[in-house]
Amino acid sequence: MILHGEWLDYTLQRFSLEFLPLYSPDLNPVERLWKLTCRLARHNRYFPTLQDIATVS
Repeated sequence: MILHGEWLDYTLQRFSLEFLPLYSPDLNPVERLWKLTCRLARHNRYFPTLQDIATVS
């Protein structure tokens, strides 16, 4: 039992938790890809109906 306690103490000293905001697009690389994808699909285009927008999104 003592060995487990020593291991736990040693392990807890080596690791730390980093708390991130609930929504952090700057820290999530895939958000940049989604931004580019949306811009290429919808930027500067005319959609006459909402249905047309839904098919692109």
